[in-house]
Amino acid sequence: MARRVRAALRRLVYGQALPRASLKEIAEVRTRMERELGRETRGRLHVKYGRGGLVDVEFLAQALELVHGHQYPDARQFTTTAALEGLARVGALGRAAADGLIDRYRFLRRVSASLRLLGARPSDTLELAGPMPARVATALGYESRQSFLDAYRENTTAIRATYDEVMA
Repeated sequence: MARRVRAALRRLVYGQALPRASLKEIAEVRTRMERELGRETRGRLHVKYGRGGLVDVEFLAQALELVHGHQYPDARQFTTTAALEGLARVGALGRAAADGLIDRYRFLRRVSASLRLLGARPSDTLELAGPMPARVATALGYESRQSFLDAYRENTTAIRATYDEVMA
């Protein structure tokens, strides 16, 4: 029974390739999430829903899986990092882009985990005026609060650049 259900789901999800033109609709959903859930400001960053956040990488990987998974079963993976690896293997995503996204995704995952462990409540929000940036910097082994924030901005800027390039 489980095999039949998995086969039916594969046919439903990967039976036909998603037209690349549909990426625009996916990008619109992502933009709405960024605006409504991320709600970033100059003093507040959102690791998951913010610009260049975890969801950018996840949307990109899943969208490319839908576009290429029909033709390339190796692109169909259960985790984001495995999907990026599979997409690079089949040529749907450049190797350098995939490796960069994987490294940056893992960085953001560590930031997210640190926020959850160090904060009073689960949150992917990084309030710049409070003590949390310094705490996360120390937990992740950065020399200073500023060096951590510089790394954060570098990673999210690079993620968004790749996202924009692929999803355009």
